[in-house]
Amino acid sequence: MTITIIHLVIDDARHYKCQDLTDPSPLDMRVSPKTAIAFSKPRSLTSGNRLAREQGLSVMDFGNDRLDGLQQIRAMISSNNKAPMIEKLGLALVEIERGHAVFEGVPDRSVYNPLGGVHGGYAATLLDSACGIAVHSQLGPRRGHSTLELKVSYLRGLTEKSGTVRAVGRVTSMGGRVAFAEATLRDGAGQLCATATSTLLVFDLKR
Repeated sequence: MTITIIHLVIDDARHYKCQDLTDPSPLDMRVSPKTAIAFSKPRSLTSGNRLAREQGLSVMDFGNDRLDGLQQIRAMISSNNKAPMIEKLGLALVEIERGHAVFEGVPDRSVYNPLGGVHGGYAATLLDSACGIAVHSQLGPRRGHSTLELKVSYLRGLTEKSGTVRAVGRVTSMGGRVAFAEATLRDGAGQLCATATSTLLVFDLKR
């Protein structure tokens, strides 16, 4: 297992100086806080890797350059790791097939808005995740995706009594540069609560 640890030091001029602690040679980079970006190298992650969770996970962190999108997702699930946002909200990817993804969550009062209902962002996160992972499952090795547009229609409000809510996403069209997906969100009683359509950019990842 290889883990890259990046050490950030902020000097008096508010610049970031980065060094790979697993490599004695410093990284030649000085940037302002406004343009600072995260650095990492390909690494192999194991189940329950606390350091990996703290660094923030991407599905591309799992496996190697030969794995396609579906294989990467399955490797992430089998390692018992989640993306930080998914873990923060207590969501789970419960089904994955090529072009099809299902996320579940149990909303409680911690995700309420000021008006006493579940915040719309909670539903949007489930729908966006279902669309995005459905698309990623159809990508080849060294390919990534990013949401360009997400349109959500809210049909029924969620509360802490909604039970386990389920977002089902599927790819409707897959191109070389752009993909289209749609998703539905139902509550524990099976009632339709929200729908979404999504346009996603797909692209080659730099080596």
